[in-house]
Parts: sequence; C-alpha cells; structure tokens
Amino acid sequence: MPTAKTPFFRCIPEFVSLDEDLHPYSRLLFVVIAHKVRLYDNSVQISTEELAKIAGLSVGTVLRYLPPLEAKRYIEVERGAKGSKIPNIYHIGEETFQIVVANSKFYEDANLRRRKQAF
Repeated sequence: MPTAKTPFFRCIPEFVSLDEDLHPYSRLLFVVIAHKVRLYDNSVQISTEELAKIAGLSVGTVLRYLPPLEAKRYIEVERGAKGSKIPNIYHIGEETFQIVVANSKFYEDANLRRRKQAF
C-alpha cells in the first residue's frame, strides 16, 4: 500500500497504448517502464529479470517484445557491457516522456533542476 499523501498518476499516451503495430506485451512493458522511470532524470536501471517479474512474463518474452518499443523510439536503452551483470538503463523517448508527465509540478521542478545542473 503506497504511503504518499498525494497520489501521482502517469498517463500512457494513446499513440502507445492504441498502437496496433505493437503486441500487447510490448505495450505492457512500456507501462512497466513508465511506472518505474524516475521523473527527475527520465531513467530507470532495471534488469530484464525484474521487468519480467513485474510484468508476469518470461525473460525471453521480455527480450522479444522490448525491441519494437525501441524501434518506434518510445523508449531508449543504455545497454551494459556485453556479458556484464549491470542492468540496462531505460529512458522513455523524449516526446513520449513529456506526455507521460505533462502538467506535473514535479516535472516542472525536475526540468528546472536539470537546467540548473547544466551550468
């Protein structure tokens, strides 16, 4: 049970959730990644095994249905070194990310912090 006083909802854009070219498992994986991504830096470091566990899928199924999300630029993946045990880092594509957290005060604060850190 969440303990936050103010619930935060993430919206999944229709162009992802209703994309008929995407298999339902790809859409489910997008939802899991969107739920886990940190809003202040638009990233989540998560293993394929953890994604599979959360989504209720096998690791093989996750590996099969993530590439279409990347091909459509709904997500971006920073892969660890080949053979490394370091989990990949997932980002929601920039245009998609703006929709997922649009009109959020937290998002505006995060952008402000990011801009300040750039200087």
